[in-house]
Amino acid sequence: MFKKRDPSGKDAAHVALEAIKSHYSQQKYGDAITLIEQATAIPAAEKINLLTTIGQATAGSARLDLAERAFRAALAVDGHHTDTLSNLALILFHQNKLVAAEELYLAAIASKPDFVPAWYNYGLLLLACQRFPEAERAFREALARSPECLDCLVQLGVTLAQQGRQEDARVLLDKALDTDPNHAVALHHRNMLALATGDHCGAEALFRRRMHLYGENPSLLIGLGIALQEQGRLTEAEEIFRRTADTYSVHADVGHYIFQNLVAQQREREAEAYIRSAIADHPQSHSLRYPLGTLLFQQGRYPETLEVLLHTLNLKPDHVDALILSGRALFQLKYVDEAVETFHRALELLPESADAQFHLSVALIHMGECRTAEGMIRKLLENQPDNAAALVNLAICLEKLGEVEAAETTLRKAGNLAPTDLRVRVALAEILQRQKNYAESFALIEPLLSWESGGEGENYAVNAWFIAGNHHHSHRQYAKAFACYRQGHQMLQKVEPFDFQAMADTLRNDLDRYDRWKGRMAVATPNGPTPLFIVGMPRSGTSLLHQMLDMHADIDGLGELRHLPQAAAKLRSLRLDSENLTDHIGAIRQWYLDRIRHRWTGSRYFIDKLPTNFLFLGSAKLLFPEAKVIYCRRDARDNCLSIFQQNMVGDHAYSHDLDSLGKYYRAHLKTLAQWQSRMAEDVITVGYEDIVADPENGIREILQFLKLEYDPRCLDFTENTRMLQTASRLQVKEPIYRSAIGKWEAYTGHLAPLLTALGQGD
Repeated sequence: MFKKRDPSGKDAAHVALEAIKSHYSQQKYGDAITLIEQATAIPAAEKINLLTTIGQATAGSARLDLAERAFRAALAVDGHHTDTLSNLALILFHQNKLVAAEELYLAAIASKPDFVPAWYNYGLLLLACQRFPEAERAFREALARSPECLDCLVQLGVTLAQQGRQEDARVLLDKALDTDPNHAVALHHRNMLALATGDHCGAEALFRRRMHLYGENPSLLIGLGIALQEQGRLTEAEEIFRRTADTYSVHADVGHYIFQNLVAQQREREAEAYIRSAIADHPQSHSLRYPLGTLLFQQGRYPETLEVLLHTLNLKPDHVDALILSGRALFQLKYVDEAVETFHRALELLPESADAQFHLSVALIHMGECRTAEGMIRKLLENQPDNAAALVNLAICLEKLGEVEAAETTLRKAGNLAPTDLRVRVALAEILQRQKNYAESFALIEPLLSWESGGEGENYAVNAWFIAGNHHHSHRQYAKAFACYRQGHQMLQKVEPFDFQAMADTLRNDLDRYDRWKGRMAVATPNGPTPLFIVGMPRSGTSLLHQMLDMHADIDGLGELRHLPQAAAKLRSLRLDSENLTDHIGAIRQWYLDRIRHRWTGSRYFIDKLPTNFLFLGSAKLLFPEAKVIYCRRDARDNCLSIFQQNMVGDHAYSHDLDSLGKYYRAHLKTLAQWQSRMAEDVITVGYEDIVADPENGIREILQFLKLEYDPRCLDFTENTRMLQTASRLQVKEPIYRSAIGKWEAYTGHLAPLLTALGQGD
């Protein structure tokens, strides 16, 4: 490798070369580099050759630190040596020192513009940095100077594919394969392009061809399995995946493909058992846990989803998809603030994530932060103008902001983009119905009324039945309306039964803890906000009172918060005989206040109007001895009918059956009576009918109870700009009306089970 130069008159150079050769043969590369640097008798060109040889040898054995040292030493000999600039740049590129590498590539190109390796490697760097237009230019420059360079042709094809120009990429990759049918890199990317463009038959053929040329390996087998699965050949794909796992002992790598295959075959139980077994064998594999989380989420098992994803994130904290799915599970569990925090964490890791932006916008809409959500959705649509789901969310924002015509226009655009999208269809039907365009609204949802049970469309079919019910109600076709509402609830009841025992246990626990601990309540914070809990049945006037009181200068309406049920759960986790109980209760109180701090504007009171908080008033008073409670009560028959006319889920699964609805109403009366007997001075009962009949007097009584001055702006609640996320959100934008009183009478012939459960039957 090293040539001994003529020693005549050059003894020093000869000695140095012999020493360098000795160190090189013993792989003492560092010593060899030092000798070359110190040797003054060796010509510059020879030094560069020696150092390049060492640099290439050490780079080939992955000793990049020595390779970098060798090339830097060569560059110290000649700072404009093109090969050295390019070689050092390549080493820095492999060390992920991208800025320094780019500077050296540009220097090499400036030194010798026709030097193809510099253009090619610079293109690879730009491709790795996802600077695709610049990478395209670099590869085209290389090809202009060396049209026969197949590697340049292949990487140009890869770059075009990354820019969404799949057909152009296919032409280039096929051209490379015409020249060299066995070009491994070209075959690989042509294979991936076939998969990405849905040419699964072509992808299958290419995977089989590569295995014929190079033999089987796990990557090729998994790719073949994917191609078969995408063709619907699920049994063949399963056999390939299982053979890969058994032959190559890559259970963790191929396990999620087997799992997905079983799910695709609708063998969910087997899929779950398989993936849990794989996790037990490979507990450190995040790639196995995340797919399990997706299955649990799809099945509505949200607490289990969070548990699995927490383990995933412990293993890989920057797993963006796991963060997004965690946020979605938190949102489904009504932990909206926590969901928002989780989506923000995902966006900190990947700011361009469209999924994180989309789901964050959904959560912000739910919180009433529609302007912020609107801005986020519009930004998302700049990059994805044809995203129908984002357009639906934009329309929801616009409607809540009072821009109804713009919302309709947006939904019609979404409908044009996705004419078969059921979410778009239902959303447009709802907004048209609110605009009293009954005919078009009903025409949109009528096909869904014959939807067969099961599938994703069932959720939209439920919505359709409630829209149909409202349609018939508006036309005073009460028998038809009731039949539609009943059908919607029957569909919901199949998947969402109500657990009365769980409700009774929750209440009993809260009563018991309050009775035991009421002498050890948290200490009120001086000058801190005082909670005002508005409770009662849904549709009992809680939203109306919220909007009226929110107009008062000393009251902040924060809507339906989920913090009290969570705080109650934290209290339940404490032992009844816990030491330092007052400190623990104080810490939970502070946790609650921290959750509302960013929305509280400094008013004396803040409203939490989650109706079902009546189950947790013991916890409320333990945490906030100063808290006040407004109990909204409405005629039981009107109240229950109004609930039955709504598509209410989750906490309100009792509404799916008239008998259960009546029993729940009576249970809520009993519950409030128990709390009123314990904290009578802090609870006021407000009748919906009384507020409707004389709103000023009703508000005066409430403000007197709160020791606040009367504020006439409370009667101007229709001007309230705060967004509510309740079934009554649209009604509270209208002046008070009396038409909802006695509405049940139109349905008398259909309410026998309800009236019996209420104790008002014949």
